[in-house]
Amino acid sequence: MPEGISDTAELLPLYPGRTRRRAADPGCTLSLMGVTAADLLEQVMALPDGERNDFVAKLISRYPAPEDVPEVDSPEWVAEIERRARRALAGESTADDWEVAEERILARLADE
Repeated sequence: MPEGISDTAELLPLYPGRTRRRAADPGCTLSLMGVTAADLLEQVMALPDGERNDFVAKLISRYPAPEDVPEVDSPEWVAEIERRARRALAGESTADDWEVAEERILARLADE
């Protein structure tokens, strides 16, 4: 953890131009001058598993969801899940083993 930083959340940018600072620690500063995303990633990956997981969870929770993705409890998403379940139960759809699906997904991502 960089000197003066006591919580991984202090490293998280909330919005461009603003960073989170703990009110309980007004002397805490973090200069990102000259720090690249690769440098920050290296620091985060060096954290113990629990701290790194907390950091990632906090980062993801602050990232806005795409507008075209329905909420998981929206009527549209519930209807889609029900449609897929009915097709699976009726034998109208097929499923791949995870290894096959993962290989296909990784190949598709490599092409992008």
